[in-house]
Amino acid sequence: MHPDTERLDPGERVEVRLFSPEVRPPSLFAVGEDDPALSRVLDRLERPRFLGVGSRQGLRRLRDGVPDAAVLTTGGDPEFPVDALGAWTREWGLAVPPGNPEGVDGLADLVDRDLRFVNRTTDSGLRTSLGDALAALADEREVDRHDLVEAIDGFELAVRAHESPPRKVLAGDADAGLGLRATADRLDAGFVPVGTETVRALGNPDRTGKPGVAALESALGEMDDVLAGLPGYGRPEPSDAAGD
Repeated sequence: MHPDTERLDPGERVEVRLFSPEVRPPSLFAVGEDDPALSRVLDRLERPRFLGVGSRQGLRRLRDGVPDAAVLTTGGDPEFPVDALGAWTREWGLAVPPGNPEGVDGLADLVDRDLRFVNRTTDSGLRTSLGDALAALADEREVDRHDLVEAIDGFELAVRAHESPPRKVLAGDADAGLGLRATADRLDAGFVPVGTETVRALGNPDRTGKPGVAALESALGEMDDVLAGLPGYGRPEPSDAAGD
């Protein structure tokens, strides 16, 4: 391949030469939702590679056959073949300053009061869960979801990392931020629960025989000690693990 090549066509074969014989490829290439439990599980594997691109991008890349596995919080089964490697649940909600000085009680406070909010990017599964919860609140009030979104100061203020919203709250840049109970607890922030979502690791069926995929599935099956060490984490009901 010429060094000035800018793109490759799907399925095009190329010869790859490593810069050094010391370079070793990753045993596993996974993409998707960033998650504290996942990070601890990956630490138990040899030479894993994970890109935190969010659930939406993770699903798209798994559909295109790029990674060995994808980690997603989006509900339902993909419309293409996948292997279920493992699943867990995590509690999500609003990170607030210690002691919750504004007395935030839930999403309705973001809509009805003059509170500064910081969100996650649209590729994040947490952002999808927030959108679903706001849609339910809109149905309850018999209004359009867009009206509720417009009423939230900072809804479009989106950050990528899962620790960023609570850190902005602790820095005084916002009154509430979208986040996980485990993250808020680790950073000594307050937390207002909103819901629980299921996280699933799905494998590329074309890579079933890859040792790194088998190692990930085994590690996910033995992660109960990891879940026990993270507030708000647990195992899903069988129906939830299989998809809605």
